[in-house]
Amino acid sequence: MKSLLITVGNFFFRWRDTAFSLILIAGLILIATPLPGHWVTGWFGDIDTDQLFSIIGAGLVLLGIIVRALVIGFIYVKRAGDRKKIHADELFQDGLFRHTRNPLYVGNLFVVTGAIFTVNLGLFWFIVLPFFYFVYYCIIFAEEDFLSKKFGEQYTEYMSQVNRLWPGKLKSIGSSFQNLTFRFRRVVKVEHSSTSLTLFSIIIANIIKFRYRYSIGFNTELQIGLFVCLGLVVLYFVTAATLKQMRRLEC
Repeated sequence: MKSLLITVGNFFFRWRDTAFSLILIAGLILIATPLPGHWVTGWFGDIDTDQLFSIIGAGLVLLGIIVRALVIGFIYVKRAGDRKKIHADELFQDGLFRHTRNPLYVGNLFVVTGAIFTVNLGLFWFIVLPFFYFVYYCIIFAEEDFLSKKFGEQYTEYMSQVNRLWPGKLKSIGSSFQNLTFRFRRVVKVEHSSTSLTLFSIIIANIIKFRYRYSIGFNTELQIGLFVCLGLVVLYFVTAATLKQMRRLEC
């Protein structure tokens, strides 16, 4: 079982972006073709419930983005590994790594859960969300195997002191950042693409959901507000990409 989890984790570490993109596209198609009462394309609640779910979803997504920004702003982590394979040059134990061994994945799980709230489809609640959690569990398991082999007793001791996901030692969180400097430019440089894609997808999902699930026109206050947010996300991406191209985001 252990070797199987590691194999699955290594596979999805390499192909997770592709898999998640395909699931996102499928979700948008299902939202645009609502079928009430069907467990695949059906949803929970009425429009008020769906609006609440969208608010909760947006909050979770933003929380996940903030968590990731706090990690990368203080410590540069090579997110994609080495040629899409799990890799680490050093064992990070400062910043949020002092409170959870996988702060980036904590952020990702907030984002994924928020996206599921936004979509609010039976298929995504019962199949996709557990699938995402399983994938991240396997990836984390594979990374732990790699880190245990590379860092030996140092990582074993770290594992005994810090939780895998659930944040601990929160009373001392202030001291965890004393010797670190937050690099806002690095956050923008490293995260602008994924952040923009995430926010763009969430907003598009809401636009499609309220239009095709509840027949809310594009000229309504709600939809206009969503389109304004969409424009701001596009503006942020273009600005950040331009600054990166001009090498204005170097730390």
